[in-house]
Amino acid sequence: MPATMSMATVELPQRLLSIKEYDAMIEAGILTEDDKVELLEGRIVAMSPSGPSHAEPISLLNELLVKQLDESRQVRPQCGIELGERSVPEPDLAIVHRRGYRERHPNDPD
Repeated sequence: MPATMSMATVELPQRLLSIKEYDAMIEAGILTEDDKVELLEGRIVAMSPSGPSHAEPISLLNELLVKQLDESRQVRPQCGIELGERSVPEPDLAIVHRRGYRERHPNDPD
């Protein structure tokens, strides 16, 4: 390309995803556990890798919390939680009501 030519950039509008659409992408195999992503405010965002200096304190805190909670609560380490209609973050630890979560992630009330 000659030095006098430049590439024009065009910003395209973004379309935000719902949790339902995100889950459908997982069900269809478009996204897998190997992708290491989460849905935040309707956008698929790459998660930072967890090295030993991060993982060790999370493991220790998890053990401590599990010992402190009664039977009505549980600790969910690095598992998705639904917040609103467009976010499924995977926090290091979440304390939620003890319920069956085989069909859905915990959400705001949990």
